[in-house]
Amino acid sequence: MIVFESHSVRRLVGRLAREERVPEAFRILAVDRRVSTGWISALGALEWVELMEYDQHHQRYREARRIEAPCEILSLAGNVSLKESEPFVHLHATVSRETEAGIEVLGGHLVDGSVFA
Repeated sequence: MIVFESHSVRRLVGRLAREERVPEAFRILAVDRRVSTGWISALGALEWVELMEYDQHHQRYREARRIEAPCEILSLAGNVSLKESEPFVHLHATVSRETEAGIEVLGGHLVDGSVFA
């Protein structure tokens, strides 16, 4: 186990604007505010979302799936770290959407998404 203890914490609280692209907006924020590591947590709604899953057997990501429908973010969690000396945003999301059969819940690695609220 790797453990770090922090005695000072900086918190950034904000709201993304409509049509902002989720991972890119967090990456830009990290660059602008000089964040090299951090946790991300969010709620809201998306106009569309692109998710993908990690195939543990083949040890690679599967092809991303784009959902062209309004989605409610049930949970969005991730982190910021440095990759090749630049901020890298890694996000996972659980979203729901209304279908003819009822509410469908989807989740995975958030590749992209456009903010509604």
